Amino acid sequence: MKRLQCLPLAAAVAAAAPGDASAGEDWTGGFVLGAQERTILQDTPLNRDNFLGIAGSGTRAVALLEGRRQDLTWRVRTEALHTDRDGMRGKAVLQELNRVFDLGAGASLSLGKRLYALDPSYINQPLGFLQKRTDLSDPLDTLGNSEGIPMAVLSWSGARASAAALHAREAGGRVQTILKFGYEFDAISAGMVLRRAHGEHAGIGATISAAPADALSWYASAYRAGGAARYTRATAGVVLTPAALPKLQLEYAYNGRGMPDGEFDVLQQQAQSSLPSHVLATLASRLPSLGARQHYASLTISEAAGAWDAGGGMYLGLDDSSRVWHGQVDYAFSARTHLMLSAMRQQGKAGSERALSPVKETLALRLRHAF
Repeated sequence: MKRLQCLPLAAAVAAAAPGDASAGEDWTGGFVLGAQERTILQDTPLNRDNFLGIAGSGTRAVALLEGRRQDLTWRVRTEALHTDRDGMRGKAVLQELNRVFDLGAGASLSLGKRLYALDPSYINQPLGFLQKRTDLSDPLDTLGNSEGIPMAVLSWSGARASAAALHAREAGGRVQTILKFGYEFDAISAGMVLRRAHGEHAGIGATISAAPADALSWYASAYRAGGAARYTRATAGVVLTPAALPKLQLEYAYNGRGMPDGEFDVLQQQAQSSLPSHVLATLASRLPSLGARQHYASLTISEAAGAWDAGGGMYLGLDDSSRVWHGQVDYAFSARTHLMLSAMRQQGKAGSERALSPVKETLALRLRHAF
């Protein structure tokens, strides 16, 4: 959590800019990780008698290997998991494989499967069409779960301005085309996004961020989709990093595609009815970790002291006052070896989305060694 800081837009996007893949020397790295995990379920009509088959405990072994050779970057993650319900299973995923071609005069072409960022927010990503939603307990992806998608990016970067044209294939074979423009003012970074996805009308988005003081930064982003199914998504946040106090991050998010009160009331009624298990499972899938309503706020506090790094926070559903508490403690045996303890607990009054969620608590103890 030591790196959880709000960067200006240019820095946030530069972390995923195509030209960066060819900068610097060749390298290879990665990590191995072992974990013991525990999940506590709660009584909900969306998972009667645990027909969703959620494991109560599991042991996980992970190996991630990534690197760069000349203009080619790659990332592979392998995992073996043994649970009390499914026994042993494993998988290997090619998370990134990307080649960058330098076209000169600040222009480049990137082809392949890769991660790419469009906005600088952390918990909520209204412009994050190209990546999975953030894990509340792991916003920096220290566990290596993020996976890129196939795309082609033609980009140009000047002294202050930048532009990119992107064509990507989403999960399920859906394609989208995005035009991105950015400009670095003296004190503010700003950007605009034009997007057209298969089956959707065109939409427009914007981002803005700044760091007006050494201990203060802020950011905001929004997206508006057109057509009959028009919707708006937006987020705004501030990060305080005072020298003698813990780091504080506040973020508000609005999801226009989320369920308003009336639609959520219908889901509640369906959950209480005698529907088949496979229908209830579909309803349960509408309650992701970041929620399915419209208004949310997050508060995260973190502090580092010597070999210890601790943080935690609350994710609040403003529509029904439901809460997700999350925390993590990290102890560094060395620069490469870390012991991590993380926990999550969902709370909500009867009828809230957190009360409907099948999961009540999770707890994980992990040992991670980088190489």
